[in-house]
Amino acid sequence: MTFKEVVATTLVVFIYVNNVWGHGAMYYPSPWHATSECTPDTMYPKQCKFEMKDKSQKCVEGSNGCNRSAGGVQWFTNFTVVPEATLEEDMYAQAPRSSDAGLHPWNSPGFAPTHGNGCGVNGGNPGGCDGEDNVFGRCCGGGIQGGGCGGYVGGKPALTHYKEGFFGNPHVTTWKRGVPADVYWTSHAHHRGGYAFRLCKVENGEVWKVTEECFNNGHLKFSGTTSWVYREPNNEDYNEDGWIPQDSVRTTTGTTPHGSEWTKINLPKTYKRLEWAFRDLVEVPESLEAGEYVLSFRWDCQQSPQVWNACANIHVE
Repeated sequence: MTFKEVVATTLVVFIYVNNVWGHGAMYYPSPWHATSECTPDTMYPKQCKFEMKDKSQKCVEGSNGCNRSAGGVQWFTNFTVVPEATLEEDMYAQAPRSSDAGLHPWNSPGFAPTHGNGCGVNGGNPGGCDGEDNVFGRCCGGGIQGGGCGGYVGGKPALTHYKEGFFGNPHVTTWKRGVPADVYWTSHAHHRGGYAFRLCKVENGEVWKVTEECFNNGHLKFSGTTSWVYREPNNEDYNEDGWIPQDSVRTTTGTTPHGSEWTKINLPKTYKRLEWAFRDLVEVPESLEAGEYVLSFRWDCQQSPQVWNACANIHVE
């Protein structure tokens, strides 16, 4: 069986409990699926809103609950794995790297196949969770009442939603060539792993035609050697500022595309299941052509067979 066949089988056979502790997504630059403008200051307190519902298909209620959320952390690929580990040993957290589903994506950053061409699929499971049915909205890994439905069946790619006008008129963030740009994302980070940011040029205003291949050709380098983390308020480690600087842990070894730079999620070993925000700076090359771009956030997980995405519109001047 080829690797592609293994991945296809994994996507429909293994049942994985999608726990909300692991979800995550970029919130600045303001992503397509935000229902209010997101800025670096709006996540805490949570003034950045994600309240979209996909009403394009009927949500069939069933024994496993039903969900149509198109909110902040619903754009991902579930049940995706890699054939071998290519990552340096010190880039792993002290946590599981694989499961019955296979080697998790962070074992070889950027290699795991994904749905949605760099922007994710609503619900993460377009082909179903266990291969038994394709009922739109059916929860994977437990019903809503049981705290499940972290992912669901039959959602559309974000690019399809964009073409259909589902996102309205998403906010456009302006970047200047040669000036480092802020990027922020948030999660409970339970699945650890690491992340990268990529740019794809938009031609003729057709945002929905960006591709994972294009994003892979536009991997951004991180700027400087410092990252910042923000701990959820009202815990014993919270300080007045909130943002805690720390040395970045990054790699370009064993990554896809070759030489692309990724940053490891680096949190205290004793961290609690609180929500965290992450801030980095990325380089905006002076050689970059001016114009319209899509920014893709990609988080490859270490503790689950998942890749999380979010996309935003960028004007480079």
